Amino acid sequence: MRSPWLRVEWSVFVLLVGSYAFFWHSRDWNTASRLILTYAMADRGTFCLDGLDRQTGDIALFQGHYYCDKLPGFSLLAMAPYRLARAVVGFPAHPLKSAAKDYWPADYWVTLGTSGLFTAMTAVLLVRLARDLGCLPRRAALVGLAYGLATPAFVYATLAYGHQL
Repeated sequence: MRSPWLRVEWSVFVLLVGSYAFFWHSRDWNTASRLILTYAMADRGTFCLDGLDRQTGDIALFQGHYYCDKLPGFSLLAMAPYRLARAVVGFPAHPLKSAAKDYWPADYWVTLGTSGLFTAMTAVLLVRLARDLGCLPRRAALVGLAYGLATPAFVYATLAYGHQL
């Protein structure tokens, strides 16, 4: 009884993560402030963005130091996929005192490993909810796929925002 449902859940999850993996957006100030906070914490062990302040204009200056003006939840969660990507792929630490970068390779893996995975997991939860409400496997899969592909969740799954967490 559980086997067909497990196959449906995994199919929805893999299809959505695969769809989100096709997109890599350039940085904007909103995503850059979250991403550089992740890099500062993971690479240097600090919340201070000194040396990374030229990467975005969406930061706060307090007592001569730069800090992220966003909630730290996304950046704290993003440290895990960032460290994993650095260990597996061998990315260098994010450079200090450099001009703003539209694309940094680690940005892709951090975004997919946070927003993308959490959106796909939410879709699987919706598949389970649809099952519990009496939907058959195909309709339950449609519920999860509709959420993951036909709502703003699709866009937020490909951006380094905290919306999907």
